[in-house]
Amino acid sequence: MLEQAHKGLPDDPALIRQLAYVNQRLDDMPATQHYARLVIDDIDNQALITPLTPEQNQKRFNFRRLHEEVGRRWTFSFDSSIGLRSGAMSTANNNVGGAAPGKSYRSYGQLEAEYRIGRNMLLEGDLLSVYSRVFADTGENGVMMPVKNPMSGTGLRWKPLRDQIFFLAVEQQLPLNGQNGASDTMLRASASFFNGGKYSDEWHPNGSGWFAQNLYLDAAQYIRQDIQAWTADYRVSWHQKVANGQTIEPYAHVQDNGYRDKGTQGAQLGGVGVRWNIWTGETHYDAWPHKVSLGVEYQHTFKAINQRNGERNNAFLTIGVHW
Repeated sequence: MLEQAHKGLPDDPALIRQLAYVNQRLDDMPATQHYARLVIDDIDNQALITPLTPEQNQKRFNFRRLHEEVGRRWTFSFDSSIGLRSGAMSTANNNVGGAAPGKSYRSYGQLEAEYRIGRNMLLEGDLLSVYSRVFADTGENGVMMPVKNPMSGTGLRWKPLRDQIFFLAVEQQLPLNGQNGASDTMLRASASFFNGGKYSDEWHPNGSGWFAQNLYLDAAQYIRQDIQAWTADYRVSWHQKVANGQTIEPYAHVQDNGYRDKGTQGAQLGGVGVRWNIWTGETHYDAWPHKVSLGVEYQHTFKAINQRNGERNNAFLTIGVHW
């Protein structure tokens, strides 16, 4: 019906926007991108007559993000946290698919590749992906770089809800050095709250900066070892624009971690830091698909197991690449 209406009213912008959203829900990538381009072209034509309002500017960015998002199949990411002094311990776990919940390291590094199988696979509006990652840490050694205990993980990640950041995953983990670590199957649930719309870390086309926040929850069950682990992290930050596609982001966060293996262990920490965020790769119709973040964080551990008082104030370098 909408297609027939569009033939009769080919220049109706509201109808074109609706067709873009409907085809997105149907996971019809070519049609979604076609109508998204028509919306962007219409807004560009309006800009030739009169300057765009902030609302129009935001709408144009949203449809450029839609055009990029529906066309994405592969995502590559690299995340690392490097402790600057011996005894430093950090979880490095505050994003979907990050370090294992509940665990702490001086330094941690992870490289992941994800392929989106498609939407509407098990439920209407869901998203199903397969992924593989390699990760390593510093273990109990005094080394600075994350080169110990290398592991691989291959799994299935399911986002059952269209409008909520909530993921379920099953992952098979294997040690890569044949000596340390044990193979296991991890069941994982993770979610983010309070970081949608104007509070997100997505680039904001209007204004000189924006406030962002995120409550990240992560829990895992290791089947063979019968271990449970969890993390809760709340962060607030301010993105100050310093150039087109770049922000300086001072932030603060608090984190609680738990780990149950026969007995229960836990840690609570707080941190303040600053990141330099760089978005790259935009085209006329695609919003920035890539993001690089470089930062430094000062961290204080309020409570931890087997960590001396003198080791509770630490600094970390952080690196994040989303491609």
